[in-house]
Amino acid sequence: MEDLARLFGRIPDWIRWVLVPITAAITAVLVWFLGGIAAKIIVFFSAGRGWGENFFEYLIIPGLGSAFSVVTAVSMAPRYRNMTGLVLGIVWLFLAGGVTFFSILSGIWANLISVGSVCVGTGIAVLNTYSEPLIDQAPSALPTDVSADQKDCL
Repeated sequence: MEDLARLFGRIPDWIRWVLVPITAAITAVLVWFLGGIAAKIIVFFSAGRGWGENFFEYLIIPGLGSAFSVVTAVSMAPRYRNMTGLVLGIVWLFLAGGVTFFSILSGIWANLISVGSVCVGTGIAVLNTYSEPLIDQAPSALPTDVSADQKDCL
């Protein structure tokens, strides 16, 4: 991982910002393509005894594609990684909302499973890319010797 950071560090920042959406799109397409092939292989070797192809196509692959897309884009960003992950997560949720709208209009209800998978995968990836905690978890930061009039303020 350190070699990858050193390699990315050699690329100028403006090129890295240009590569952020390209990296996200290429990662999503590759995960969907390779995941589809892997799903067909797994279903073939399970001979109908395991998970069906729809399980991978509608549930696993969309969630992994959106999650890996966010993670790779955040790793390509030179600065503002938290904001980059959040913005890309919002873009994925916007796309999922569009798919939801058209799925309801066309009556293809199976796509709603993919929408849920994308939302969960994106949420997990965005929360995973945050480098600092979202909530201060140090209750010991409160003073222990508090006077009577200071207790009213707490």
